[in-house]
Amino acid sequence: MISQYLVGEVHEQSVFTALLLIQAFFAITVQLAGIGSAAIFFLTALPLFVVLVLNPLFVGSNKRISLWTYGLGQILPSLSGSLLLLGVVEVFVPLVSRICL
Repeated sequence: MISQYLVGEVHEQSVFTALLLIQAFFAITVQLAGIGSAAIFFLTALPLFVVLVLNPLFVGSNKRISLWTYGLGQILPSLSGSLLLLGVVEVFVPLVSRICL
């Protein structure tokens, strides 16, 4: 990958932890600002936290991130994203089909 030549090797644990901190920061900021519900940020940060805690069980003394960590960490965000998309599709698909007919 070209990005590896430009930036160099990045520690996976640091990137995973930074992603968790960014999601938690957005959840707190949105909730305290009163803009709306920060549940989507919480739902993406919670599985990252759980798998980061469980990662040493998967890899032992190795400091890498296991494939199980990636897989388990993305189950809930993928599910919640799909459920959000279903609501949008349920509204707009009938509207588009009425316009085209």
